[in-house]
Amino acid sequence: MSKTGVKVDKAGRSSGIDHLRACITVVVVAFHAALGYVTFLIPPVRGTTWSVPIAPVVDERRWAGFDLFITFNNTFFMSLMFFISGLFVVPSLERKGAAAFLNDRAWRLGVPFLLGILFLSPLAYYPSFILTGSGQGYPAFWRDMVLIGPWPPGPLWFISMLLAFNLLVPPACRLFEWAGFRENPTGGFGTRIRRDPSSFFLVLMVLTIVAYMPNFSLYGPTYWVTWGAIANFQASRVLLYLAYFGFGVYFGARGLSSTFLGDSVRIGNRWWAWAFLAGISFVWYLGASKAMLEHFSPLDPWTRPAGWLSTGMSFATTCATISYACLVIFYRFRIPSSRFLDSLCVNAYGIYLLHYPFVIWTQYSLIDWPLDALAKVAIVFIVALLGSWVLVAFLRRFEVIGKVI
Repeated sequence: MSKTGVKVDKAGRSSGIDHLRACITVVVVAFHAALGYVTFLIPPVRGTTWSVPIAPVVDERRWAGFDLFITFNNTFFMSLMFFISGLFVVPSLERKGAAAFLNDRAWRLGVPFLLGILFLSPLAYYPSFILTGSGQGYPAFWRDMVLIGPWPPGPLWFISMLLAFNLLVPPACRLFEWAGFRENPTGGFGTRIRRDPSSFFLVLMVLTIVAYMPNFSLYGPTYWVTWGAIANFQASRVLLYLAYFGFGVYFGARGLSSTFLGDSVRIGNRWWAWAFLAGISFVWYLGASKAMLEHFSPLDPWTRPAGWLSTGMSFATTCATISYACLVIFYRFRIPSSRFLDSLCVNAYGIYLLHYPFVIWTQYSLIDWPLDALAKVAIVFIVALLGSWVLVAFLRRFEVIGKVI
């Protein structure tokens, strides 16, 4: 426990970061639970050919409020997850050495990803295939999905991309050592980034804009790159995610106790201002997105740059501002540790891995129920969160599985 009240363990982990990571995991479950009830997706038509939908099951019951919930979280939560994932990479690499670090990443990320795309993803997407009216059984569906495609990984795309980013860290650290920049590659400004919240936010903002705008301008906001189940990512965001992960690696290289995150009083003094600024930036993004859809044509070379510039800049600003606001709020309002919260933190990774089949099968089971969208989402969320939580807690009792998840 630091003098400011932020709990930090021997590995340099912070209770504030662990609580934030667990909270984002819960939001991911809620995100997928609500995605089947938004107004901008069309339910599958029975008798059509199965394809890869954004949401495998889309209900006839909708609510526009979920559109706002999905849009808000989609602006920042995966970027923030990559930043958090990078915070403890260098301390882990230095403790274990490169060979042991890569072996650990292979077990913690590679094995769950491989097992997930072979078993969890087909299980999650089978209800979408059933809704087409096909009488093909699951074994035949699994065979066709794996051997012929499409083979969507679902939320496991994050695991594959995180694994790829982790593989870059040891050679990158060697490069810094070779260049003589191991201790402080940016000189005094590097120390300032770690110790001064304002400098950190400024760098985060610039980094977000620089990493997001080029690919956004080339590919737009909705284009996904797919290569079987191995590579599935949003083209406009791949550099953004790499930048957030890399910034997390750099920021946490000396442990969080050496950063302003070790001083919860300092970072949290103006939490309300950052929350307000995050809200304003999100409103700007909504307005820019609406204006682009109404007044700018992606096919018109004269209107596309102006419309996309406003949308891209507002997205980048929203992503950076909300991400920083989340850090501020979680360090300002420290949640006391409890058995419930500790269990959630410990099992958060497993919940992320296992929740998707629970979400999709519950959505499928509720299609014909005469309930409104709010009630259905509440049921899906509770079943998916508790079901995956209980399952991963049970699986972690086995020593081999516990070491992986």
